[in-house]
Amino acid sequence: MLSKEDLKKKKGESGQQLDFVESVTTANNIKKKRLSIFIFLFLTVGVSLVFLLYNKFKNQQLFIKLPQINIKISDIIPKPNPIAHIISVDPNSWQVCLFDLSTSKKVFDHHCPLTSIPVSLPSTPSTTLKSSLPNGLEIKENIITQNNSIDFSAVITSPIRRLLLVIKIFGSSPLSGSQKLIPEVAQALYWRFSTP
Repeated sequence: MLSKEDLKKKKGESGQQLDFVESVTTANNIKKKRLSIFIFLFLTVGVSLVFLLYNKFKNQQLFIKLPQINIKISDIIPKPNPIAHIISVDPNSWQVCLFDLSTSKKVFDHHCPLTSIPVSLPSTPSTTLKSSLPNGLEIKENIITQNNSIDFSAVITSPIRRLLLVIKIFGSSPLSGSQKLIPEVAQALYWRFSTP
Protein backbone atom coordinates (compact mmCIF):
# COMPACT_ATOMS: atom_id res chain seq x y z
CA MET A 1 0.00 0.00 0.00
CA LEU A 2 1.03 3.50 -0.67
CA SER A 3 1.25 6.11 1.97
CA LYS A 4 -0.67 9.34 1.82
CA GLU A 5 2.37 11.28 0.73
CA ASP A 6 2.99 8.92 -2.16
CA LEU A 7 -0.62 9.25 -3.20
CA LYS A 8 -0.42 13.05 -3.07
CA LYS A 9 2.75 12.98 -5.20
CA LYS A 10 1.07 10.76 -7.76
CA LYS A 11 -1.97 12.96 -7.82
CA GLY A 12 0.23 16.02 -8.23
CA GLU A 13 2.15 14.44 -11.12
CA SER A 14 -1.01 13.26 -12.81
CA GLY A 15 -2.49 16.75 -12.35
CA GLN A 16 0.51 18.26 -14.10
CA GLN A 17 0.25 15.68 -16.83
CA LEU A 18 -3.40 16.54 -17.36
CA ASP A 19 -2.51 20.21 -17.76
CA PHE A 20 0.13 19.36 -20.38
CA VAL A 21 -2.29 17.10 -22.31
CA GLU A 22 -4.97 19.77 -22.12
CA SER A 23 -2.62 22.45 -23.41
CA VAL A 24 -1.56 20.24 -26.35
CA THR A 25 -5.13 19.37 -27.28
CA THR A 26 -6.29 22.98 -26.96
CA ALA A 27 -3.46 24.12 -29.24
CA ASN A 28 -4.51 21.51 -31.83
CA ASN A 29 -8.15 22.52 -31.49
CA ILE A 30 -7.27 26.18 -32.04
CA LYS A 31 -5.25 25.28 -35.16
CA LYS A 32 -8.12 23.16 -36.50
CA LYS A 33 -10.64 25.92 -35.85
CA ARG A 34 -8.43 28.50 -37.59
CA LEU A 35 -7.98 26.19 -40.58
CA SER A 36 -11.71 25.46 -40.88
CA ILE A 37 -12.54 29.19 -40.65
CA PHE A 38 -9.92 29.95 -43.32
CA ILE A 39 -11.31 27.23 -45.65
CA PHE A 40 -14.90 28.43 -45.05
CA LEU A 41 -13.98 32.05 -45.84
CA PHE A 42 -11.99 31.01 -48.92
CA LEU A 43 -14.88 28.94 -50.27
CA THR A 44 -17.40 31.70 -49.57
CA VAL A 45 -15.31 34.34 -51.33
CA GLY A 46 -14.52 31.93 -54.18
CA VAL A 47 -18.14 30.98 -54.82
CA SER A 48 -19.17 34.64 -54.66
CA LEU A 49 -16.50 35.54 -57.23
CA VAL A 50 -17.62 32.72 -59.53
CA PHE A 51 -21.22 33.98 -59.45
CA LEU A 52 -20.10 37.58 -59.97
CA LEU A 53 -17.98 36.62 -63.01
CA TYR A 54 -20.77 34.46 -64.42
CA ASN A 55 -23.19 37.38 -64.15
CA LYS A 56 -20.79 39.75 -65.91
CA PHE A 57 -20.02 37.31 -68.73
CA LYS A 58 -23.66 36.37 -69.14
CA ASN A 59 -24.65 39.99 -69.66
CA GLN A 60 -21.83 40.52 -72.18
CA GLN A 61 -22.70 37.43 -74.23
CA LEU A 62 -19.14 36.14 -74.22
CA PHE A 63 -20.21 32.52 -74.20
CA ILE A 64 -19.75 30.63 -77.45
CA LYS A 65 -23.01 29.45 -78.94
CA LEU A 66 -22.92 26.33 -81.05
CA PRO A 67 -24.57 26.62 -84.46
CA GLN A 68 -27.82 24.77 -84.89
CA ILE A 69 -27.72 22.06 -87.50
CA ASN A 70 -31.01 21.12 -89.10
CA ILE A 71 -30.34 17.78 -90.72
CA LYS A 72 -33.10 15.25 -91.00
CA ILE A 73 -32.16 11.63 -90.75
CA SER A 74 -34.33 10.94 -93.77
CA ASP A 75 -32.07 13.24 -95.82
CA ILE A 76 -28.97 11.24 -94.89
CA ILE A 77 -30.34 7.71 -95.00
CA PRO A 78 -32.21 6.97 -98.21
CA LYS A 79 -35.63 5.41 -97.82
CA PRO A 80 -36.01 1.93 -99.25
CA ASN A 81 -38.12 1.56 -102.36
CA PRO A 82 -41.66 0.72 -101.08
CA ILE A 83 -42.57 -1.28 -104.19
CA ALA A 84 -39.29 -3.14 -104.79
CA HIS A 85 -40.51 -6.34 -103.14
CA ILE A 86 -43.76 -6.27 -105.16
CA ILE A 87 -42.20 -5.84 -108.61
CA SER A 88 -39.09 -7.86 -107.84
CA VAL A 89 -39.85 -10.45 -110.53
CA ASP A 90 -39.35 -7.95 -113.36
CA PRO A 91 -38.45 -4.49 -111.97
CA ASN A 92 -37.01 -3.08 -115.22
CA SER A 93 -40.30 -3.45 -117.07
CA TRP A 94 -42.11 -1.12 -114.64
CA GLN A 95 -42.22 2.69 -114.82
CA VAL A 96 -43.95 4.17 -111.78
CA CYS A 97 -44.54 7.85 -110.95
CA LEU A 98 -46.46 9.36 -108.07
CA PHE A 99 -47.27 13.07 -108.15
CA ASP A 100 -48.78 15.25 -105.44
CA LEU A 101 -51.37 17.27 -107.38
CA SER A 102 -51.65 19.96 -104.69
CA THR A 103 -47.95 20.86 -104.93
CA SER A 104 -47.36 19.58 -108.50
CA LYS A 105 -44.27 17.72 -107.31
CA LYS A 106 -43.14 14.20 -108.06
CA VAL A 107 -43.01 12.36 -104.73
CA PHE A 108 -41.95 8.94 -106.05
CA ASP A 109 -40.10 7.79 -109.16
CA HIS A 110 -39.17 4.32 -110.36
CA HIS A 111 -37.67 4.48 -113.88
CA CYS A 112 -40.27 7.12 -114.76
CA PRO A 113 -39.60 9.33 -117.79
CA LEU A 114 -42.30 11.88 -116.83
CA THR A 115 -41.01 15.17 -115.46
CA SER A 116 -44.36 16.92 -115.08
CA ILE A 117 -47.99 16.05 -114.51
CA PRO A 118 -49.77 14.80 -117.64
CA VAL A 119 -52.39 17.14 -119.12
CA SER A 120 -55.25 14.63 -119.20
CA LEU A 121 -56.16 13.20 -115.81
CA PRO A 122 -58.20 10.02 -115.28
CA SER A 123 -61.96 10.51 -115.10
CA THR A 124 -63.50 7.00 -114.86
CA PRO A 125 -64.41 5.71 -111.37
CA SER A 126 -61.97 3.04 -110.24
CA THR A 127 -62.62 -0.66 -110.25
CA THR A 128 -59.01 -1.84 -110.06
CA LEU A 129 -57.92 -0.03 -106.88
CA LYS A 130 -61.19 0.11 -104.96
CA SER A 131 -60.56 -3.07 -102.95
CA SER A 132 -56.92 -2.34 -102.13
CA LEU A 133 -57.28 1.24 -100.82
CA PRO A 134 -59.29 2.51 -97.83
CA ASN A 135 -62.99 3.29 -98.12
CA GLY A 136 -63.87 6.95 -98.45
CA LEU A 137 -61.22 7.79 -101.03
CA GLU A 138 -62.30 9.17 -104.36
CA ILE A 139 -60.45 7.18 -107.03
CA LYS A 140 -60.59 7.84 -110.78
CA GLU A 141 -58.56 5.72 -113.21
CA ASN A 142 -57.69 5.08 -116.83
CA ILE A 143 -56.21 1.80 -118.05
CA ILE A 144 -55.05 1.08 -121.59
CA THR A 145 -53.95 -2.45 -122.39
CA GLN A 146 -52.08 -3.16 -125.63
CA ASN A 147 -50.29 -6.24 -126.94
CA ASN A 148 -47.14 -5.90 -124.84
CA SER A 149 -47.82 -2.94 -122.51
CA ILE A 150 -50.21 -1.54 -119.92
CA ASP A 151 -50.69 2.19 -119.30
CA PHE A 152 -52.42 2.85 -115.98
CA SER A 153 -53.14 6.16 -114.30
CA ALA A 154 -55.23 6.98 -111.24
CA VAL A 155 -56.12 10.07 -109.25
CA ILE A 156 -56.47 9.22 -105.55
CA THR A 157 -58.17 11.96 -103.54
CA SER A 158 -58.10 11.87 -99.75
CA PRO A 159 -59.02 14.63 -97.28
CA ILE A 160 -55.31 15.38 -96.84
CA ARG A 161 -53.77 14.88 -100.28
CA ARG A 162 -54.56 14.44 -103.93
CA LEU A 163 -52.19 11.99 -105.64
CA LEU A 164 -51.70 11.00 -109.27
CA LEU A 165 -50.32 7.51 -109.85
CA VAL A 166 -48.93 6.73 -113.31
CA ILE A 167 -47.75 3.18 -114.11
CA LYS A 168 -46.47 1.82 -117.42
CA ILE A 169 -45.65 -1.88 -117.70
CA PHE A 170 -43.98 -3.10 -120.88
CA GLY A 171 -42.23 -6.25 -121.98
CA SER A 172 -43.27 -8.21 -118.91
CA SER A 173 -44.28 -11.79 -119.29
CA PRO A 174 -46.94 -12.66 -118.48
CA LEU A 175 -48.48 -9.19 -118.75
CA SER A 176 -51.65 -10.27 -116.94
CA GLY A 177 -49.55 -11.28 -113.89
CA SER A 178 -48.03 -7.82 -113.76
CA GLN A 179 -51.46 -6.22 -114.14
CA LYS A 180 -52.60 -8.06 -110.99
CA LEU A 181 -49.77 -6.38 -109.05
CA ILE A 182 -51.03 -2.82 -109.78
CA PRO A 183 -53.37 -2.72 -106.72
CA GLU A 184 -50.53 -3.84 -104.44
CA VAL A 185 -48.21 -1.16 -105.86
CA ALA A 186 -50.92 1.50 -105.43
CA GLN A 187 -51.57 0.39 -101.85
CA ALA A 188 -47.88 0.46 -100.90
CA LEU A 189 -47.38 3.92 -102.41
CA TYR A 190 -50.59 5.30 -100.89
CA TRP A 191 -49.66 4.25 -97.36
CA ARG A 192 -46.12 5.55 -97.77
CA PHE A 193 -47.03 8.97 -99.21
CA SER A 194 -50.61 9.64 -98.05
CA THR A 195 -49.53 12.04 -95.31
CA PRO A 196 -47.56 15.18 -96.14
